[in-house]
Amino acid sequence: MLTTDSTRAPTTIFIHNMKTGGATLRRILGRQYDPNAVLTITGEYHRAAELEPRIARVDREHSQVVQGHIPFGVHELLPSRGVYITLLRHPIDRILSLYEYRIDQRRREVFRGDEPLTLAEYITDLQLKELDNGQTRRLSGLDPDFGHCSAEMLQDAKKNLRERFLVVGITEKFDHSLLLLGRELGWRNLLYFRLNVTKNKEEKGHVSKDIIDLITTHNALDLELYDSAQQAFEERLGQLGAEFEEQVRVFKRVNAEYARFDVYASKRRERTPLRGTGPAYTTLSWEEQLRAAVFEEHPQLLVRQLELNVEIRRLRRQQGLLRTQVEQGRKREASLTKELREARMTTFC
Repeated sequence: MLTTDSTRAPTTIFIHNMKTGGATLRRILGRQYDPNAVLTITGEYHRAAELEPRIARVDREHSQVVQGHIPFGVHELLPSRGVYITLLRHPIDRILSLYEYRIDQRRREVFRGDEPLTLAEYITDLQLKELDNGQTRRLSGLDPDFGHCSAEMLQDAKKNLRERFLVVGITEKFDHSLLLLGRELGWRNLLYFRLNVTKNKEEKGHVSKDIIDLITTHNALDLELYDSAQQAFEERLGQLGAEFEEQVRVFKRVNAEYARFDVYASKRRERTPLRGTGPAYTTLSWEEQLRAAVFEEHPQLLVRQLELNVEIRRLRRQQGLLRTQVEQGRKREASLTKELREARMTTFC
């Protein structure tokens, strides 16, 4: 364990729980820091000790961010104080999404020959620790064998979330979580395209009760951890009040416009080459592709464009009201003129 230098700025440690929206968050995070200051740990880990040889080989002195599928405890390997952030997702949704994602990726462990394992086989036969209270494992920093997670692990994870995490976001409220991270860490340019979205997503309502029960059995601690984190998150939002909710509402509207230019995910329908390299974005014109590239690098330009569009719409509404008032004035003038003419005729008679 290193001696911590309390005079150094803290290192942000992002524990990326799988299939929680972390890939999207990592892309946003990457905009906030010098690329040389971000240490991304590839692979999957449940114990911090496994990471010591890897972290020892990099420039820990200048790392502002450490991120990856890493466990709690990484702060002990760093020369500065560590502040943690993470996202939690409802465990049943997370496991269903992970299963479908592995099939989309054609991962060998999910297949027997050309046929994928059933979801039940995927959980019980492979005995992957990620499917057995995977979020509690990472956030407690403990890594027992499959099927041997304990209540003590859950308490450790809850304690860590309370005492060591700056933000514990909730996937189902991703935009709220993102804006909260922006407030706490001073992040800017938070607009995003969703990444690593599972294509053939299985909805809970279409999954048998037996499968739901099986997932619940292997993720009972994760369910309790999620409920606890969600309650704390809602309490935090309540403290921020209506002003923060309005910020989220506006952000959602702006980001929905930004997402129209998603050439990385939702528009990627065909994979024939485009000018010899990369996937073809056949649903976008060249002009739209250029705009998408510009907005990806400079999201503030889109924000300004949307602000101008709002102002233009306001002026047009005002113009419409003025036209209506002018038309009403003309009608009133015509009516008064008619009344005056009739009054004169009555007087002459």
